[in-house]
Amino acid sequence: MNSVLIICGMFGSSESANGICAKNIAEEMLNRGISINIITDGEIDSELVEKGINIYSIKESWFKGFLRDNMKNQNPVRRILFHIIHLFRNVASSIVYPNVSPFREKNVTKSAIQIIRENDIDMVLGLYRPYESISSVLKLKQLFGERIIGVTYHLDLLSAPENQSKMIRAYKAYKGKRAFLKELRDCDRILLPNSAKELGIKHEKLNYLDFPLYKKEYGECHQTIDFEFDKAFINISYVGTLDSENRSPKEVVGLLEKLHMIHGKKIILHIWGKLNDIETERMIKGNHLICYHGLINNNFVMTVLRNSDFLLNISNRITYRMIPSKIFQLFAANKPIINIVQHKDDAALPYFYKSSCSLSIMIDNSDNIKQLSAFIEKSYNATVYNKRDIFIESTPEYAVDVILGGGDY
Repeated sequence: MNSVLIICGMFGSSESANGICAKNIAEEMLNRGISINIITDGEIDSELVEKGINIYSIKESWFKGFLRDNMKNQNPVRRILFHIIHLFRNVASSIVYPNVSPFREKNVTKSAIQIIRENDIDMVLGLYRPYESISSVLKLKQLFGERIIGVTYHLDLLSAPENQSKMIRAYKAYKGKRAFLKELRDCDRILLPNSAKELGIKHEKLNYLDFPLYKKEYGECHQTIDFEFDKAFINISYVGTLDSENRSPKEVVGLLEKLHMIHGKKIILHIWGKLNDIETERMIKGNHLICYHGLINNNFVMTVLRNSDFLLNISNRITYRMIPSKIFQLFAANKPIINIVQHKDDAALPYFYKSSCSLSIMIDNSDNIKQLSAFIEKSYNATVYNKRDIFIESTPEYAVDVILGGGDY
């Protein structure tokens, strides 16, 4: 394998686990001497070379830009217009689901054809989401046939439960199944997340693969900045984005206040990351048990985590079948982890069960305080060690072996 084209969304973005997966895969392939070309989304069409990777940004769909520009707009007229356009777009996209951006997919495919011809591409790898990455691979296989190897990698299921309506979810599952059968027919290899094993699908083209998010350097000790917490407190750290809908700190704040009454030693929650709405900002910045530090440099993350007494993860309430990329940094930090679970089918739960020292508690459990208090008493100053082998299937090295068709997995 000499040259690979990866089609994905939000390549390398810290705001997208899928984008981080794509970057990890690309860097691992590059380390193996494979030439890497990326087609991803951007605000404008552009080309650049970054750390030896050729990146071609194709202008995002108009609707994605519309969402970004208007999601938080407080003007009442603009809000009404936003909801009207959003409704009409949802109705229109339901007809063509799962390829809800056919015009952008056309541009992606056109660019891919040129890159394949100019760079002598051997393999095209499409990462879902967005689905146009998958759709483009199918069209490229139809055009080039055996000239290229077409591989699709589903980092999420087509019927992911973002809508609570059973009718909508059933419709998505139906359309997704039809699209998947076409994929099985035309692609050379298909990679599904481990969570899809419960569907019982068996096919010679099909492999199950974890998320390539546990990087080798996470386990290396590299304290780049002198930093330590005040040891007069029990210091709990959270690094990541918070909002009032999908990843709310509301339950954590309530637990902290109750814990503070139980423990003689004061507990402080330190937060680094984006606060995505006014409600969350008020909740965080107005609480005396929380210290908000703003955004954090990636080089500083492991230093913060390794110097904490406890680490905190707040699971996703809506996108609970998506794996948060940051949890693998928590495991590598070798500290006790408090995992606040929003849904019993949370996709990240199996990973926390592997960890040598973590507590996963459901937000609606009446024994939360007792469990959490006992965990803090038992695990404070505890020696924690998570062997990298536990998460070997979550490494980019393992993922690339499977993608390239090597190994008996």
